[in-house]
Amino acid sequence: MGKCNITDKELAEALEISLKHLMTICQDFDADPNDDWELTLGIHFQWGVYGSRVFSAEGAVAICNYLERNYQERPLLQRWKRWLLQRIVSLKD
Repeated sequence: MGKCNITDKELAEALEISLKHLMTICQDFDADPNDDWELTLGIHFQWGVYGSRVFSAEGAVAICNYLERNYQERPLLQRWKRWLLQRIVSLKD
């Protein structure tokens, strides 16, 4: 089970997309149970306050992969890794 500690706002900022776009992506994940995309509650995300989502690293990577494949966004995974490393360093300080 992934540790969910990345807010939806942090993830949108890290991926350089709007929060609204991130929520649309999450709805796309949830819309079709037979597609390749799944965000599993408790593994990829948890519900936060007021319907927000709090993501695990695995959930964030799943969204990166989705964006790269469906929106031809490159290199999101690299962008995400840079943001994550900066976040880890700032939490240690």
